[in-house]
Amino acid sequence: MCVLGDPVYKSMYRLSQGEIEFLGVEDFLKNYIALETKFEYPADVKYPCIPQNVDDTTTIYPRSGKSVITGFEYLEAKNRGCRFWDTEAYIIPYRISGKKVTGKRFEDMLKEGNEKCIDYQENAPFLEIEKEIQRERRKYPKGTFENMFEKLKGNAGYGLVCQGLSSKRKYDIKSKGMVVMSGGEISNPVIASSITGFIRSVISETLNNIEYLGGRVLSVTTDGFITDIENLEDKLLNLDYKKIMLLKYYRVLRSILSGDPSAYELKHVEKEGLLSWCTRGQVGNTDRGILAATGFQARGYTRKEIYRDFKEIMKEKRAIEFVQTSLRGAKDVYEKGGHVTMSYRDQSYRLVYDNKRKVLTSPGSKLLDTEP
Repeated sequence: MCVLGDPVYKSMYRLSQGEIEFLGVEDFLKNYIALETKFEYPADVKYPCIPQNVDDTTTIYPRSGKSVITGFEYLEAKNRGCRFWDTEAYIIPYRISGKKVTGKRFEDMLKEGNEKCIDYQENAPFLEIEKEIQRERRKYPKGTFENMFEKLKGNAGYGLVCQGLSSKRKYDIKSKGMVVMSGGEISNPVIASSITGFIRSVISETLNNIEYLGGRVLSVTTDGFITDIENLEDKLLNLDYKKIMLLKYYRVLRSILSGDPSAYELKHVEKEGLLSWCTRGQVGNTDRGILAATGFQARGYTRKEIYRDFKEIMKEKRAIEFVQTSLRGAKDVYEKGGHVTMSYRDQSYRLVYDNKRKVLTSPGSKLLDTEP
Protein backbone atom coordinates (compact mmCIF):
# COMPACT_ATOMS: atom_id res chain seq x y z
CA MET A 1 0.00 0.00 0.00
CA CYS A 2 2.83 2.40 0.88
CA VAL A 3 4.29 2.69 -2.63
CA LEU A 4 1.25 2.19 -4.85
CA GLY A 5 1.14 5.16 -7.18
CA ASP A 6 -1.54 7.68 -8.05
CA PRO A 7 -3.47 6.00 -10.93
CA VAL A 8 -3.70 8.00 -14.18
CA TYR A 9 -7.00 6.72 -15.57
CA LYS A 10 -6.96 8.82 -18.74
CA SER A 11 -3.73 7.04 -19.76
CA MET A 12 -5.23 3.55 -19.40
CA TYR A 13 -4.79 1.30 -22.44
CA ARG A 14 -5.48 -2.27 -23.48
CA LEU A 15 -2.77 -4.91 -23.77
CA SER A 16 -2.77 -7.77 -26.26
CA GLN A 17 -1.57 -11.24 -25.26
CA GLY A 18 1.66 -10.62 -27.15
CA GLU A 19 2.26 -7.26 -25.43
CA ILE A 20 1.77 -8.84 -22.02
CA GLU A 21 4.50 -11.38 -22.78
CA PHE A 22 6.98 -8.58 -23.47
CA LEU A 23 6.35 -6.61 -20.26
CA GLY A 24 9.31 -6.34 -17.91
CA VAL A 25 9.32 -6.97 -14.16
CA GLU A 26 9.16 -3.24 -13.41
CA ASP A 27 6.07 -2.90 -15.63
CA PHE A 28 4.20 -5.31 -13.36
CA LEU A 29 5.48 -3.74 -10.14
CA LYS A 30 5.07 -0.08 -11.12
CA ASN A 31 1.66 -0.03 -12.80
CA TYR A 32 -1.87 -1.16 -12.09
CA ILE A 33 -2.58 -4.15 -14.35
CA ALA A 34 -5.86 -6.07 -14.49
CA LEU A 35 -6.30 -9.26 -16.49
CA GLU A 36 -9.22 -11.58 -17.18
CA THR A 37 -7.65 -14.83 -18.29
CA LYS A 38 -7.82 -18.59 -18.48
CA PHE A 39 -4.86 -20.28 -16.83
CA GLU A 40 -3.24 -23.62 -16.13
CA TYR A 41 -0.35 -24.32 -13.76
CA PRO A 42 2.09 -27.21 -14.17
CA ALA A 43 1.09 -30.30 -12.18
CA ASP A 44 4.01 -29.91 -9.76
CA VAL A 45 2.99 -26.44 -8.48
CA LYS A 46 1.57 -27.05 -5.03
CA TYR A 47 0.46 -23.54 -4.07
CA PRO A 48 -1.16 -21.55 -6.95
CA CYS A 49 -1.85 -17.87 -6.24
CA ILE A 50 -4.80 -17.29 -8.60
CA PRO A 51 -8.15 -17.17 -6.74
CA GLN A 52 -11.37 -18.78 -7.91
CA ASN A 53 -14.71 -18.00 -6.26
CA VAL A 54 -16.77 -21.12 -5.53
CA ASP A 55 -19.64 -19.12 -4.04
CA ASP A 56 -20.18 -15.81 -2.23
CA THR A 57 -18.12 -16.87 0.80
CA THR A 58 -15.60 -19.47 -0.42
CA THR A 59 -12.43 -18.93 -2.43
CA ILE A 60 -10.06 -21.68 -3.56
CA TYR A 61 -6.76 -21.66 -5.47
CA PRO A 62 -6.94 -24.30 -8.24
CA ARG A 63 -4.32 -25.26 -10.82
CA SER A 64 -6.58 -24.25 -13.71
CA GLY A 65 -9.60 -22.06 -14.33
CA LYS A 66 -10.62 -18.56 -15.33
CA SER A 67 -10.22 -15.50 -13.15
CA VAL A 68 -9.71 -11.74 -12.94
CA ILE A 69 -6.27 -11.07 -11.46
CA THR A 70 -3.71 -8.34 -10.86
CA GLY A 71 -0.32 -7.97 -12.49
CA PHE A 72 1.35 -9.23 -9.29
CA GLU A 73 -0.50 -12.54 -9.46
CA TYR A 74 0.23 -12.85 -13.18
CA LEU A 75 3.94 -12.29 -12.56
CA GLU A 76 4.16 -14.88 -9.76
CA ALA A 77 2.15 -17.44 -11.74
CA LYS A 78 4.29 -16.86 -14.82
CA ASN A 79 7.44 -17.41 -12.74
CA ARG A 80 5.96 -20.82 -11.78
CA GLY A 81 5.45 -21.82 -15.41
CA CYS A 82 1.71 -21.07 -15.55
CA ARG A 83 0.19 -20.97 -19.06
CA PHE A 84 -2.30 -18.21 -19.99
CA TRP A 85 -4.72 -17.84 -22.89
CA ASP A 86 -7.91 -15.95 -23.89
CA THR A 87 -6.48 -13.01 -21.97
CA GLU A 88 -7.92 -9.50 -21.88
CA ALA A 89 -5.74 -7.02 -20.02
CA TYR A 90 -5.59 -3.32 -19.20
CA ILE A 91 -2.82 -1.21 -17.72
CA ILE A 92 -3.26 1.99 -15.68
CA PRO A 93 0.06 3.81 -15.26
CA TYR A 94 1.24 5.44 -12.05
CA ARG A 95 1.64 9.20 -12.05
CA ILE A 96 5.41 9.67 -12.07
CA SER A 97 7.48 12.86 -12.04
CA GLY A 98 11.22 13.04 -12.41
CA LYS A 99 13.54 10.17 -13.36
CA LYS A 100 12.21 6.62 -13.50
CA VAL A 101 14.45 3.60 -12.93
CA THR A 102 13.62 0.95 -15.53
CA GLY A 103 14.91 -2.10 -17.35
CA LYS A 104 18.05 -3.95 -16.34
CA ARG A 105 19.06 -1.20 -13.90
CA PHE A 106 15.81 -1.66 -12.01
CA GLU A 107 16.28 -5.42 -11.69
CA ASP A 108 19.93 -5.04 -10.65
CA MET A 109 18.89 -2.65 -7.87
CA LEU A 110 16.02 -4.92 -6.86
CA LYS A 111 18.39 -7.90 -6.57
CA GLU A 112 20.61 -5.80 -4.29
CA GLY A 113 17.67 -4.67 -2.17
CA ASN A 114 18.43 -1.04 -3.04
CA GLU A 115 15.60 1.32 -2.05
CA LYS A 116 16.46 3.57 -4.99
CA CYS A 117 14.74 1.13 -7.35
CA ILE A 118 11.56 2.87 -6.11
CA ASP A 119 12.06 6.47 -7.17
CA TYR A 120 8.56 7.94 -7.42
CA GLN A 121 7.74 8.29 -3.73
CA GLU A 122 6.36 11.83 -4.05
CA ASN A 123 3.47 10.35 -6.06
CA ALA A 124 2.69 7.50 -3.67
CA PRO A 125 -0.35 8.93 -1.83
CA PHE A 126 -0.22 6.54 1.15
CA LEU A 127 3.53 6.50 1.76
CA GLU A 128 3.97 9.23 4.35
CA ILE A 129 0.96 8.27 6.46
CA GLU A 130 2.06 4.61 6.47
CA LYS A 131 5.58 5.61 7.52
CA GLU A 132 4.16 7.79 10.29
CA ILE A 133 1.86 5.05 11.60
CA GLN A 134 4.66 2.48 11.67
CA ARG A 135 7.02 4.99 13.28
CA GLU A 136 4.48 5.72 16.02
CA ARG A 137 3.72 2.05 16.55
CA ARG A 138 7.40 1.20 17.10
CA LYS A 139 7.47 3.60 20.05
CA TYR A 140 5.34 1.22 22.13
CA PRO A 141 5.83 -2.42 23.17
CA LYS A 142 3.65 -5.01 21.46
CA GLY A 143 0.53 -5.84 23.40
CA THR A 144 0.07 -2.33 24.76
CA PHE A 145 -3.00 -0.21 24.05
CA GLU A 146 -0.92 2.41 22.21
CA ASN A 147 0.67 -0.18 19.91
CA MET A 148 -2.71 -1.71 19.11
CA PHE A 149 -4.24 1.71 18.49
CA GLU A 150 -1.61 2.52 15.85
CA LYS A 151 -2.15 -0.90 14.26
CA LEU A 152 -5.90 -0.20 14.04
CA LYS A 153 -5.18 3.14 12.34
CA GLY A 154 -3.16 1.32 9.71
CA ASN A 155 -5.85 -1.31 9.22
CA ALA A 156 -8.49 1.41 8.96
CA GLY A 157 -6.62 3.02 6.06
CA TYR A 158 -6.76 -0.21 4.09
CA GLY A 159 -10.38 -0.73 5.19
CA LEU A 160 -11.43 2.66 3.83
CA VAL A 161 -9.88 1.82 0.44
CA CYS A 162 -11.97 -1.39 0.36
CA GLN A 163 -15.17 0.11 1.82
CA GLY A 164 -18.28 -0.54 -0.23
CA LEU A 165 -16.62 -2.93 -2.70
CA SER A 166 -17.96 -6.24 -1.38
CA SER A 167 -21.69 -5.44 -0.97
CA LYS A 168 -21.54 -5.92 2.81
CA ARG A 169 -24.69 -4.90 4.66
CA LYS A 170 -25.06 -2.80 7.78
CA TYR A 171 -27.94 -1.68 9.99
CA ASP A 172 -29.35 1.75 9.10
CA ILE A 173 -31.07 3.61 11.98
CA LYS A 174 -33.03 5.83 9.58
CA SER A 175 -34.76 3.05 7.70
CA LYS A 176 -34.44 0.57 10.59
CA GLY A 177 -33.27 -2.05 8.14
CA MET A 178 -30.14 -3.53 6.60
CA VAL A 179 -28.59 -1.58 3.71
CA VAL A 180 -25.60 -2.19 1.46
CA MET A 181 -22.56 -0.30 2.75
CA SER A 182 -21.58 2.44 0.30
CA GLY A 183 -18.08 3.46 -0.71
CA GLY A 184 -16.22 6.42 0.73
CA GLU A 185 -14.02 9.16 -0.71
CA ILE A 186 -10.97 6.89 -1.09
CA SER A 187 -12.74 3.61 -1.93
CA ASN A 188 -10.94 2.23 -4.96
CA PRO A 189 -11.17 -1.30 -6.41
CA VAL A 190 -7.97 -0.87 -8.43
CA ILE A 191 -5.89 0.02 -5.37
CA ALA A 192 -7.67 -2.46 -3.07
CA SER A 193 -7.14 -5.41 -5.41
CA SER A 194 -3.48 -4.48 -5.89
CA ILE A 195 -2.87 -4.55 -2.12
CA THR A 196 -4.47 -7.97 -1.65
CA GLY A 197 -3.06 -9.32 -4.92
CA PHE A 198 0.50 -8.40 -3.99
CA ILE A 199 0.43 -9.98 -0.52
CA ARG A 200 -1.33 -13.06 -1.93
CA SER A 201 1.46 -13.40 -4.49
CA VAL A 202 4.23 -12.99 -1.88
CA ILE A 203 2.60 -15.70 0.25
CA SER A 204 2.23 -18.05 -2.74
CA GLU A 205 5.86 -17.49 -3.75
CA THR A 206 6.96 -18.24 -0.19
CA LEU A 207 4.90 -21.43 0.11
CA ASN A 208 6.20 -22.81 -3.19
CA ASN A 209 9.75 -22.05 -2.09
CA ILE A 210 9.19 -23.85 1.21
CA GLU A 211 8.09 -26.88 -0.83
CA TYR A 212 11.21 -26.49 -3.00
CA LEU A 213 13.39 -26.46 0.14
CA GLY A 214 11.81 -29.70 1.32
CA GLY A 215 9.76 -28.12 4.10
CA ARG A 216 6.10 -28.49 4.99
CA VAL A 217 3.29 -25.96 5.36
CA LEU A 218 0.62 -26.81 7.92
CA SER A 219 -1.71 -23.83 7.46
CA VAL A 220 -1.88 -20.48 5.69
CA THR A 221 -4.13 -17.45 6.14
CA THR A 222 -4.23 -13.96 4.63
CA ASP A 223 -0.73 -12.94 5.67
CA GLY A 224 0.73 -15.75 7.76
CA PHE A 225 1.57 -19.44 7.70
CA ILE A 226 2.88 -22.33 9.80
CA THR A 227 5.98 -24.16 8.58
CA ASP A 228 8.69 -26.46 9.91
CA ILE A 229 11.66 -24.59 8.40
CA GLU A 230 13.75 -22.60 10.88
CA ASN A 231 15.52 -19.38 9.81
CA LEU A 232 13.28 -19.37 6.74
CA GLU A 233 14.13 -15.93 5.38
CA ASP A 234 17.88 -16.56 5.40
CA LYS A 235 17.39 -19.80 3.47
CA LEU A 236 15.06 -18.21 0.94
CA LEU A 237 17.53 -15.40 0.21
CA ASN A 238 20.03 -18.00 -1.00
CA LEU A 239 17.66 -19.13 -3.77
CA ASP A 240 17.76 -17.97 -7.39
CA TYR A 241 16.49 -14.40 -7.86
CA LYS A 242 13.60 -15.45 -10.08
CA LYS A 243 12.22 -17.65 -7.30
CA ILE A 244 12.26 -14.80 -4.74
CA MET A 245 11.52 -11.78 -6.94
CA LEU A 246 8.47 -10.66 -4.95
CA LEU A 247 10.17 -11.35 -1.62
CA LYS A 248 12.99 -9.04 -2.74
CA TYR A 249 10.48 -6.31 -3.61
CA TYR A 250 8.63 -6.76 -0.32
CA ARG A 251 11.93 -6.44 1.58
CA VAL A 252 12.56 -3.12 -0.18
CA LEU A 253 9.13 -1.89 0.93
CA ARG A 254 9.76 -3.02 4.52
CA SER A 255 13.09 -1.18 4.48
CA ILE A 256 11.43 2.02 3.26
CA LEU A 257 8.79 1.82 5.98
CA SER A 258 10.85 0.72 8.96
CA GLY A 259 14.55 0.73 8.07
CA ASP A 260 14.56 -3.05 8.52
CA PRO A 261 14.13 -5.18 5.36
CA SER A 262 13.00 -8.32 7.25
CA ALA A 263 9.90 -9.71 5.55
CA TYR A 264 8.78 -12.30 8.09
CA GLU A 265 8.05 -12.06 11.80
CA LEU A 266 8.14 -15.20 13.94
CA LYS A 267 4.97 -15.25 16.06
CA HIS A 268 5.04 -18.64 17.80
CA VAL A 269 7.21 -21.75 18.09
CA GLU A 270 5.54 -25.08 18.85
CA LYS A 271 7.63 -28.07 19.94
CA GLU A 272 5.18 -30.09 22.04
CA GLY A 273 2.42 -30.83 19.54
CA LEU A 274 0.06 -28.94 17.25
CA LEU A 275 -3.47 -29.70 16.04
CA SER A 276 -4.72 -28.26 12.75
CA TRP A 277 -8.12 -28.93 11.17
CA CYS A 278 -9.00 -25.97 8.90
CA THR A 279 -7.77 -22.59 7.64
CA ARG A 280 -8.28 -20.80 10.96
CA GLY A 281 -8.26 -23.82 13.21
CA GLN A 282 -5.03 -24.59 15.08
CA VAL A 283 -4.05 -25.07 18.71
CA GLY A 284 -0.63 -25.74 20.20
CA ASN A 285 0.21 -27.80 23.27
CA THR A 286 1.93 -24.95 25.13
CA ASP A 287 0.28 -22.31 27.29
CA ARG A 288 1.52 -19.33 25.26
CA GLY A 289 1.39 -20.97 21.84
CA ILE A 290 -0.87 -20.91 18.81
CA LEU A 291 -4.62 -20.69 19.27
CA ALA A 292 -6.86 -20.08 16.27
CA ALA A 293 -10.39 -21.38 16.75
CA THR A 294 -12.85 -18.90 15.27
CA GLY A 295 -16.25 -19.46 16.87
CA PHE A 296 -14.96 -21.02 20.07
CA GLN A 297 -14.61 -18.99 23.27
CA ALA A 298 -11.42 -20.04 25.05
CA ARG A 299 -11.98 -18.06 28.27
CA GLY A 300 -11.43 -20.29 31.31
CA TYR A 301 -9.36 -22.83 29.38
CA THR A 302 -5.59 -23.23 29.24
CA ARG A 303 -4.01 -24.04 25.86
CA LYS A 304 -3.10 -27.50 27.12
CA GLU A 305 -6.72 -28.15 28.14
CA ILE A 306 -8.00 -27.04 24.73
CA TYR A 307 -5.36 -29.19 23.00
CA ARG A 308 -6.33 -32.22 25.10
CA ASP A 309 -10.10 -31.79 24.64
CA PHE A 310 -9.92 -30.99 20.91
CA LYS A 311 -7.69 -34.02 20.34
CA GLU A 312 -10.33 -36.27 21.91
CA ILE A 313 -13.14 -34.57 19.96
CA MET A 314 -11.24 -35.18 16.70
CA LYS A 315 -10.96 -38.88 17.52
CA GLU A 316 -14.65 -39.17 18.41
CA LYS A 317 -15.85 -36.94 15.53
CA ARG A 318 -18.26 -34.98 17.70
CA ALA A 319 -18.85 -31.33 18.64
CA ILE A 320 -17.86 -29.53 21.81
CA GLU A 321 -20.70 -27.78 23.63
CA PHE A 322 -20.12 -24.51 25.49
CA VAL A 323 -21.97 -21.42 26.72
CA GLN A 324 -21.17 -18.41 24.54
CA THR A 325 -21.15 -15.05 26.32
CA SER A 326 -21.35 -11.65 24.64
CA LEU A 327 -22.58 -8.12 25.22
CA ARG A 328 -25.90 -7.04 23.77
CA GLY A 329 -25.37 -5.58 20.33
CA ALA A 330 -25.89 -1.92 19.46
CA LYS A 331 -28.77 -2.79 17.11
CA ASP A 332 -30.61 -4.71 19.85
CA VAL A 333 -30.14 -1.90 22.40
CA TYR A 334 -31.28 0.74 19.86
CA GLU A 335 -34.43 -1.17 18.85
CA LYS A 336 -35.50 -2.50 22.26
CA GLY A 337 -33.90 -0.09 24.71
CA GLY A 338 -32.36 -1.09 28.01
CA HIS A 339 -28.74 -1.42 29.03
CA VAL A 340 -25.61 -3.05 27.61
CA THR A 341 -25.73 -6.32 29.54
CA MET A 342 -24.27 -9.78 29.08
CA SER A 343 -26.16 -12.33 27.01
CA TYR A 344 -25.71 -16.09 26.97
CA ARG A 345 -26.52 -18.91 24.56
CA ASP A 346 -25.63 -22.56 24.05
CA GLN A 347 -23.18 -23.08 21.22
CA SER A 348 -21.66 -26.06 19.40
CA TYR A 349 -18.15 -26.02 17.93
CA ARG A 350 -17.13 -28.64 15.38
CA LEU A 351 -13.61 -29.40 14.23
CA VAL A 352 -14.48 -29.79 10.57
CA TYR A 353 -12.08 -29.52 7.63
CA ASP A 354 -13.05 -26.69 5.25
CA ASN A 355 -12.24 -28.55 2.00
CA LYS A 356 -10.41 -25.60 0.42
CA ARG A 357 -7.68 -28.04 -0.61
CA LYS A 358 -7.86 -31.73 -1.49
CA VAL A 359 -6.60 -34.03 1.27
CA LEU A 360 -4.16 -36.72 0.17
CA THR A 361 -4.83 -39.79 2.27
CA SER A 362 -1.84 -41.41 3.94
CA PRO A 363 -2.74 -44.38 6.19
CA GLY A 364 -1.24 -44.11 9.65
CA SER A 365 0.09 -40.56 9.14
CA LYS A 366 -0.65 -37.92 11.77
CA LEU A 367 -0.14 -35.11 9.24
CA LEU A 368 -2.10 -35.42 6.00
CA ASP A 369 -0.74 -33.69 2.89
CA THR A 370 -2.90 -31.64 0.53
CA GLU A 371 -2.94 -30.42 -3.07
CA PRO A 372 -4.97 -27.79 -4.97
